[in-house]
Parts: sequence; C-alpha cells; structure tokens
Amino acid sequence: MKIRVRHPEYVMMSSDYSQQEPKIAAFVSQDSRMLDTFQQRKDIYATLASIGLGFPYEECLEFNPVTHANQPEGKARRSVGKVLVLGRPRG
Repeated sequence: MKIRVRHPEYVMMSSDYSQQEPKIAAFVSQDSRMLDTFQQRKDIYATLASIGLGFPYEECLEFNPVTHANQPEGKARRSVGKVLVLGRPRG
C-alpha cells in the first residue's frame, strides 16, 4: 500500500487486494494446501498450476526464484493457475 500526504487534511492512497479471491476461498474452505501456501508466502496461482499441471512449483513462476530470470513457460503455467481459481482467462 502506498500513502502520500501533501496536505494535512487530505490523504491519497492506493492498495492492491492481491489474491483476495483465493485467500477468501482458503479461509472458508479451510483447505490445508491453500492455507499452507499463504502461510509460506508462496504464490497461490503458481501453487495451483503446479498441482494441476504436474510441474514443480518453481517452474510455474514468472521469474526463476534463484536467478530471477524471466520464465515465459512459468508465466503461462501461472496463468493457467489463475484460470483454475478465477474461472476465466484474462484478456
């Protein structure tokens, strides 16, 4: 979250409700895999892509966790994970 104060009477802020749908689903369902993913601060979409597609978690990330190199295949797999959660492709 970013907050800027330029005048004592006004505050401008923006926030990101990142992954709010799967967080709510994890809380309501009490699914241990989803809850563990959030507790370990892992990416839920990459985790679900890993489970659904059968690839290691690290290969479902947009960026390599060690080298930070771009992984186009990982980004595509993560997008599949988003479709699994949100139920619709982006675009």
